[in-house]
Amino acid sequence: MSDISNLLLTGASGVGKSTLLREVGMSLEGAKVRGF
Repeated sequence: MSDISNLLLTGASGVGKSTLLREVGMSLEGAKVRGF
């Protein structure tokens, strides 16, 4: 059971990190487009 929950936690944090990175990347691109 603990192995499964560890896998789920790792997967969830991985998804969260990639989503966060995408958000940061998109906002950086938007800033470049606006000329900041």
